[in-house]
Amino acid sequence: MIASQLEQPREWDLIVINARPVSHVRGQIGATSQVTLNVGGKNLDAPATISRYRPNRAMSWVLTTKPKVREDWRLELASHGTMVSVSLAYEVSGRVIGRFLDRAMRRKKLRQDLDIMLTHLKTVLERITRDQGVIGKWRL
Repeated sequence: MIASQLEQPREWDLIVINARPVSHVRGQIGATSQVTLNVGGKNLDAPATISRYRPNRAMSWVLTTKPKVREDWRLELASHGTMVSVSLAYEVSGRVIGRFLDRAMRRKKLRQDLDIMLTHLKTVLERITRDQGVIGKWRL
């Protein structure tokens, strides 16, 4: 489900707003898509490549051009369900003062977007589980 976010944007994903696969590899290391991202209110168009993939455990993708943006997903089984964590790292360009202001303004927006995205993902997964009447392993 998460690995496919670079093939077709998902309703729960506030970061990847458009994606078009450009490589023959799909859903694994090396898979590349032309994406439009919303990073703290700023849209970026660039190729993104899956750089790390461990089925049902972890996935990372990175923009292959500047500014560098990386999104890391980690899933851990817990007694009460699956713990999902996501982190987003980005390189801020410009002079020192501009980078500081940009980072300060976008950090709060990014945290809000990531919180909303995880809440939406949880809702989607719970709905799918409820509709199917089973709790199973999700393909990352």
